[in-house]
Amino acid sequence: MNTKEAWALVGGLSKPSKMPGWSIGIPAKECKTGAKLRLIPDSVCYKCYALKGCYVFQVVQAAQYKRLEAISHPDWVQAMTTLINSKKPDVFRWHDSGDVQDEAHLNKIFEVCRATPSKRHWMPTRPDGQYHQRSRLDHHQRSRWAETQGQSHHPHHRETGPVRQ
Repeated sequence: MNTKEAWALVGGLSKPSKMPGWSIGIPAKECKTGAKLRLIPDSVCYKCYALKGCYVFQVVQAAQYKRLEAISHPDWVQAMTTLINSKKPDVFRWHDSGDVQDEAHLNKIFEVCRATPSKRHWMPTRPDGQYHQRSRLDHHQRSRWAETQGQSHHPHHRETGPVRQ
C-alpha cells in the first residue's frame, strides 16, 4: 500500500500546532469514556478542548468521522503503519481528539506500534474497563508506548512514561 492509498483509506492525519509531530483524531462526540466524564465537573473531559475551536469546523468533523469509520477496515493497521512510517519527526500522537473505542481498536493500535519501532507513540487516554488493562498487559510489551493518566503538557494529562519489555 502506498502513502496516497493509505491516506485515502484512513482519512488522513492531523498536524496539531502544539505537538511536535503528526496525530490522528476521531470525533470527541463519539468518545465513549469522554461522553460520561464530560458530565462530571472537574473531570479530565469536563471542558474538552476537542469540542470547540478548530475541532468543530465541518471539514475537521468530516475527516474525524471518516477516520472513525476506517478503524473497522481490514487494512487499517497497514494503512496507519504506512502513514506513520512516511512522516517525520519520529513522534506520533494517538487521538488529538477522541479516545480508544474498544478492545479491538486498542489492539490494532498496538499492532501499529509494533510495526513502527522507530517511532515514539504517545496516547493521552482515560483507561476504561477491563479491556484496556487486559490488552495493555497482553499486547504492548514490545511497543514503544507512553500512556497518560492525569497531567502532562496538557493540564489534564500526566505522562506515566513508556512501557518497555
